[in-house]
Amino acid sequence: MKTTKLIHATNPDTDRQAITQRLTDYLMNLRKTRLAADFIGDDEHSIDLGLDDFDNVADDLSDGVELTWRDNRRIKQRVQGIVDRRKEASGLAHLKDGEIKRLRPLFAGIKLFEPKNEHWVDERIAALHEEMPWMAPATNEVWSALRQNAATGDIIKIPPLILIGPPGIGKSVWARRLSELPHIPRCEIDASLGGVGFSVAGTERGWV
Repeated sequence: MKTTKLIHATNPDTDRQAITQRLTDYLMNLRKTRLAADFIGDDEHSIDLGLDDFDNVADDLSDGVELTWRDNRRIKQRVQGIVDRRKEASGLAHLKDGEIKRLRPLFAGIKLFEPKNEHWVDERIAALHEEMPWMAPATNEVWSALRQNAATGDIIKIPPLILIGPPGIGKSVWARRLSELPHIPRCEIDASLGGVGFSVAGTERGWV
């Protein structure tokens, strides 16, 4: 199955806890190393100590190293700075965290569905026509497009269609069945929630 990159931006997700732990460990190791250096000193006896001895002394002194409230505050600020810079570098700094979370499944790319063959197309279109024969003009348009996709080995491409008719004839149901029969995911945008132009463009807040 083919995939394609839909969002040309990097995933700005950052593990705050992992970064916090890394900075905390680094600061504590730095503090205990300095404490060990002060404890050992630089007299004639300390010259004979090797690196392993120095590390052992530092480990023995590690219990005496504690981070203050100021240290934790600085680490928190540093982590927030890293997160902000990575978000800015991703090209998604203008979006809220909740909006980025909704886009997360798309960062790895999306799957492109291909019709197996023309017989596979005929079976599904026949089932759709049997359920809703009064929608035959729209069904025939889709049938022709899918057979062309199958014949050329292309991914499923259905040209834009505008269904015109009175309420209750099954326009929305037909569209849903069109995606369900070949097992194609769909996205529904309710253009009645706000300005039609903004809703169709997908920029209306709350579209699903």
